[in-house]
Amino acid sequence: MNILWLEDFGRLQADSNTLTLLFQGVVKNPKDFVSYWNDEDDMLTEPAILSNFFKDHSHHQAVLLKSVFDYLDRIANGNGTGHDAFIIDINLEQYADRERDLPAGMGGVDKDSFHRKGGFYIYNHLIHNGVPPENICFLTGEEKSTLDFVEHCRVALMPRPESFEKTDSDYPRFREWLRQRQEDPYISLRRAVIEGCEDLKRRVESGASVFQFREFIGGKGGDAEWTSRVDIIDYLNTLSALLPSIAFSETQSLEGGQRLQQLYRLFVRTMAHDWEGAVHPSNLRRDMDRKVKSILRTFGWIMKNVRNWMAHTSVLNQLTAEDVAFLFFINMRAMFNLGAPAVPYEAALLNLISHGSDGSLNLLKEDQIREELLQSYRQLKEIILKSRVIVQTPPPERCGVGGIV
Repeated sequence: MNILWLEDFGRLQADSNTLTLLFQGVVKNPKDFVSYWNDEDDMLTEPAILSNFFKDHSHHQAVLLKSVFDYLDRIANGNGTGHDAFIIDINLEQYADRERDLPAGMGGVDKDSFHRKGGFYIYNHLIHNGVPPENICFLTGEEKSTLDFVEHCRVALMPRPESFEKTDSDYPRFREWLRQRQEDPYISLRRAVIEGCEDLKRRVESGASVFQFREFIGGKGGDAEWTSRVDIIDYLNTLSALLPSIAFSETQSLEGGQRLQQLYRLFVRTMAHDWEGAVHPSNLRRDMDRKVKSILRTFGWIMKNVRNWMAHTSVLNQLTAEDVAFLFFINMRAMFNLGAPAVPYEAALLNLISHGSDGSLNLLKEDQIREELLQSYRQLKEIILKSRVIVQTPPPERCGVGGIV
């Protein structure tokens, strides 16, 4: 989960106690802020201190902004509305730059008044740019202003935001709101896919020789069709855009479940599309390292079958977030040479697949993985034979560790 937090600390202390009250459930250990946060660090001067702390002590990310102009500058850089949860203070006047002109359409509005209710402007801007209202909350000491705005939304038939006061009685409610989004499988999957595509784009743009999909392409890896840097970046950009930000309630309801099925099918179909035609595990070079070849052949057969099933059968019509996480993991490992350790976005995928058993899949031994793959292959083959679906599936020995999972 990626959090955007807008707070000028007009009525809060920028210290470990405040951070514990708000975010104790988002870090690896509820006591991490007490144990590791340095209260002498000036988070107000250097908001990145919070982001760096989350990198070290959380599986999630947090970005702190202190004013409307901080937010608008982030928007101008293309980074403003793609977060998973938005926490907004209403009064953002403390660090407002009075020398700057107000945003377009705000002509004639008193600057001080604008910044005192700057959180409302940001809320409207987020809604206008497609962020679901359920993914936004107000966390404020401005109770009267909040009630006035909620009433305004009711009269104007606008979505009403969730709001929490900066009080001991409301902090638990706020943490529960955050926890629900933190543990939502769709949000976890979406964030891992976005982070994964960004990570892979950086590797490709740096010129690193990580793209190995050419090994599967016709002519024993000799055909470079669609494998230019531009094509690879376009492929990753497309995938990262296919899981949109949707309202939390939609991920929980029956209707939302149907929508998720459509999103998952479209995502997997698009991801697996390029495994069609001449792309084939049998094209891997004979002189490739035996172990590497066995792994790539296994990954390749999984994706080749996924592509065929998505195109010609209904076998994969009922996908879960965990299924999509697994297929995304396999696909990117087949296409890109990422080395032995799991990279950060893969750790998030493994955490989702293992239902939150923190890193448990990272601890599996190779023999255990091989046995699990063999058992999974046999079970799935039995299901397919019973459904009388004709698929292109090699014998287990040809795939090294079972060919499919």
